[in-house]
Amino acid sequence: MWCAARGYALPALLTHIDAGTAPADVPGLCWWDGQESRANEESRRTVAPADIPSPDYDLWQQAIDASPIAEYVHPKLVVEGARGCWWGEKHHCTFCGLNGSAMTFRAKPGNRLWDEVDRLVRRHRILDIVTVDNIIDMAYFKDFLPLAADSDWDLRMHYEVKSNLTAEQLELLARAGSVHIQPGIESLGNRALDLMDKGVSGSRNIRTLRECENHSLTCSWNYLYGFPGETDQDYASVIDQMPALVHLQPPGGAHRIQLERFSPNFANPALGFPQRRPAEMYRHVYDLPEDQLADLVYLFDTPPAGIGGGTEARLKAAARDWYTGHPASTLVLEQPAGDETLLVHDRRHGWPRRTHRLTGWHAAALRHLEAGRTRSALHRLLTADGNPPTGAELNAWLGEAVALGLLFDDGRSYVSLPTWHVPVRSVERAQAPDGTAGGASGTPDNGEKAAE
Repeated sequence: MWCAARGYALPALLTHIDAGTAPADVPGLCWWDGQESRANEESRRTVAPADIPSPDYDLWQQAIDASPIAEYVHPKLVVEGARGCWWGEKHHCTFCGLNGSAMTFRAKPGNRLWDEVDRLVRRHRILDIVTVDNIIDMAYFKDFLPLAADSDWDLRMHYEVKSNLTAEQLELLARAGSVHIQPGIESLGNRALDLMDKGVSGSRNIRTLRECENHSLTCSWNYLYGFPGETDQDYASVIDQMPALVHLQPPGGAHRIQLERFSPNFANPALGFPQRRPAEMYRHVYDLPEDQLADLVYLFDTPPAGIGGGTEARLKAAARDWYTGHPASTLVLEQPAGDETLLVHDRRHGWPRRTHRLTGWHAAALRHLEAGRTRSALHRLLTADGNPPTGAELNAWLGEAVALGLLFDDGRSYVSLPTWHVPVRSVERAQAPDGTAGGASGTPDNGEKAAE
């Protein structure tokens, strides 16, 4: 009886099977030596991605071609460029159990990955590509993605990325054929993001959502909560500002985190989850005592941590409202040719339909805040422009702009919310949650109110 091997062990095991010899030297292999069970010492060596052959989907293609329901199937090609997580090597997100004991990041050379994608597309005539990498190799912005962008293929790729990408990097992803990304946003509150050890701020995550709209990238994310140490106050400001974000891509929902094996939360009970038991769902699959089940499962149930009660209910409701109001919402920035005036056309669900007109340092401030700035950094930039406001004037404008939903304030910095064009969406006109028809166009109506 043979048990599973992994990595380099499988080819070595197959060699022994072919030769009829005992696999005593295959690392990590559990096997029967006659009536005796043996377990070889596991190797710490990881598989170099360059050693992983290109996937062979020929048998799958034959099965698809022969299927009577082939016309109803929309197949995608699955490829892998990297394993592990370069961020997790330095700062393992506290809730994440991905990668287990093989966190070390390793990736195929970008030109090698492109050769694989190009060959698979030509062979199978499929343009939908799903990468299974936990995080994109940043080197791919210099090799793989430019090759994809310069090709003749109208690719539709999925990639998991970190949420701190620049606008230029997101633009390259879009130009290379990435239509769907999963950036691991997780939260818009700085306190929760710090507890996760995500290494980003709420404003930076907002900036990512805005740039996804600017470059027609579909962005999938969930709002996570339930971190030990978070408080109701940590969520109050974010929940209050969520209606202003309705034109940006919403989370799939707000969800309490679960305890995952291999995560820092699991490995270190001092982080706040000392009580744990196998998740209830496993009892429907395995008829085992709890202590044995605890050695097998990935997810664990724990007493709730962090927020609950009214704050939890408000967060979930705000996420739902954002989701339902998004299809009919836009907040679009326009700068007339030869004019320093900025126009912001507000067509967000739940907000008055109006156009904001910004001139002088107000317009300059909105542009500076596209990159996200602290108040002091913004004031220095406006001073360098030559016509700075007083501190009191700047404070008053920042407060007014947040109230009008033109800026997001994460408590440390501000970031502007308008996009530069009407985003491409699958439905041109959507039914608003209140039952009215919501237009996807950001063109202002004639005679509409202008607000300074």
